[in-house]
Amino acid sequence: MVYSKYDFGLKRRKRSMSVSSASKKFGVPRMTLSDRINGKVALDAKMGVDTALTTDEEAALVSYIGYMANRGFPLSIQQ
Repeated sequence: MVYSKYDFGLKRRKRSMSVSSASKKFGVPRMTLSDRINGKVALDAKMGVDTALTTDEEAALVSYIGYMANRGFPLSIQQ
């Protein structure tokens, strides 16, 4: 599991460190920590929109593009 600076800030906060000091120590916005600790935002929430392709679809597309390029038919963006 990869830990982000938010995870470290949250763990530190659970050990009785104030939100402000955890925010400063780990470089995380104070309100971000506060919202996650208070349950306003899920701990595993991700920002931004979902990706257009799944990881498997992207891997298949990359494989196909490489396959075609190796055979002398590189694909353009329009294809």
